Amino acid sequence: TNRSATRMIEEVQSYNPDVVMLQEWTDHKMDRSDTAEGCFPGLRVAVTRYLATLAVDDFEVVHSEERVLVTKHGDMLMVNTYLPANGGKARREHLEAMDALLSGLEMGPALIAGDFNMAPRVEDGWHGRNHSKYTTKGERGALEEILERHGLADLGAGVRWEATFEKMNKGKLTSFRCDLGLVSGNQWELMYDHRFRNEEGMSDHSALILDKRRE
Repeated sequence: TNRSATRMIEEVQSYNPDVVMLQEWTDHKMDRSDTAEGCFPGLRVAVTRYLATLAVDDFEVVHSEERVLVTKHGDMLMVNTYLPANGGKARREHLEAMDALLSGLEMGPALIAGDFNMAPRVEDGWHGRNHSKYTTKGERGALEEILERHGLADLGAGVRWEATFEKMNKGKLTSFRCDLGLVSGNQWELMYDHRFRNEEGMSDHSALILDKRRE
């Protein structure tokens, strides 16, 4: 989700979520973290300039930087992330740094979710009728390293393809599956809510609704 978090929190809460991860939850030209608790009353809150992780129950902040927020919810480690939009090299370096960070933690992530600003596979990015060349091989390779090293699966790759971001670019529709949920184990289910990017005043990205079945 994107920048309009306080205007759409009611729609988010209609899913009765345990944990909510937001990217670009507010205007990030300056750090507005001191306003977060007032924006999300009744929820436990951890925020950075770009990220907000909200939960019904108390949780532990394991690591916090502008574009990576790692939190522990009971026995589950969750990573909220927002990759740079300005170039494949920056995204590759972000992924490599996040891989190194996670490798140094005592437990592996159950979930990494956020706006990756990239197409994880060639078929996940389109410009008109052609595959987009926006995403580089280097960043895809760095993402594959994270998946393999930490035993994660790209949940969206296993369901019917849907774009999570679309806009007109030079007269052609750009369509990307760039909002990802990387999960450990096979108990997770994914659905998209495209209202979040199709209704005025909410977002320019679809919402990912991730459900983990009780074991």
